[in-house]
Amino acid sequence: MRILNAMLLSLGLLSTEVYAKAETNEKAMSIINEMIEANTLYLKSQSKDEFKLVVEGQDPRITLVSCSDSRVQNSAIDASPENDLFVIRNIGNQLISNEGSVAYGIKHLKTPILLIMGHSRCGAIKAAMSDYSAENSAIRKEVSTLDLSIRNSCESDDPKKWIKNIVNNVHEQVKYSLQDYQKEVDKGTLMIVGAVFDFANDMKKGYGKFNVVNINGKDIQDNFKVKVKDK
Repeated sequence: MRILNAMLLSLGLLSTEVYAKAETNEKAMSIINEMIEANTLYLKSQSKDEFKLVVEGQDPRITLVSCSDSRVQNSAIDASPENDLFVIRNIGNQLISNEGSVAYGIKHLKTPILLIMGHSRCGAIKAAMSDYSAENSAIRKEVSTLDLSIRNSCESDDPKKWIKNIVNNVHEQVKYSLQDYQKEVDKGTLMIVGAVFDFANDMKKGYGKFNVVNINGKDIQDNFKVKVKDK
């Protein structure tokens, strides 16, 4: 079909718009088929009993506010994210963009952890550091809710300043979270954790490292140590 469409286009028998639409539709259908094939393999690896365990409801341990960036996936921090992570994603891992979803995770699902996870090379932070006035209105609206100290702060192509503002944004989101959930933190029913998934090694602690930088409003990035279980 692609070859035929290309021939018709070259002969002037097919408009550029129609050709582009046909190409897009063909690509989209190919992707959908890939998803169906992936789901078929997934079903083969699961039993009915495993599905029955989650039919009646969910019981996650973590409410996760993460960025929408496709380079950031749950498997980087959780080997079995099903029924373990209540996931909320938006550009810039912002609390304000999805306050209702976050409240549901904490108030109804009672997760003991609220995790705000930023990541290296975040496009939302880069946009906020520069002039984003030409962006789509919906994008401008979401970027504009990032902290004023980040917006127009410096050259966005400087990796050191970029990662610094990514970390600063995580701190700010934890601060905003505490305004809503300080009571739960004081009761000991909730811990608010800020972290950065650093696939670019901009924090110089290793490629793909999950770096905890804040717990309940305290900057602990230079003091945090965790015990890793021996296999």
